[in-house]
Amino acid sequence: MTFISGRNEHGFAGFHSLPRRLGLWVVFDDQYDDARILLTQKNHKPARVISREEMASMEAEVEASFAGATNALFDWVMTILACGLLLCLAGYVVYGVLNAT
Repeated sequence: MTFISGRNEHGFAGFHSLPRRLGLWVVFDDQYDDARILLTQKNHKPARVISREEMASMEAEVEASFAGATNALFDWVMTILACGLLLCLAGYVVYGVLNAT
């Protein structure tokens, strides 16, 4: 998740480019109405403001969730590969036994 901390985010290291259109992110459902009003009234004060600490906490939670999902996918793929290898080995053994006689 990303947020814009000011209206002059288009500047970089003291150099300013031409003004750009900035996006307005709504993280929680109850922020939607505030966002719509903010687009038309620049002095509007939103009812719910996300602090830097709250944003950092949400980002850490998302990263942890992604890591858990990645580990689960890896475990699933490894299980499928191990089962396939065992089936191939069993087939090879059965083929060897049938051809030995």
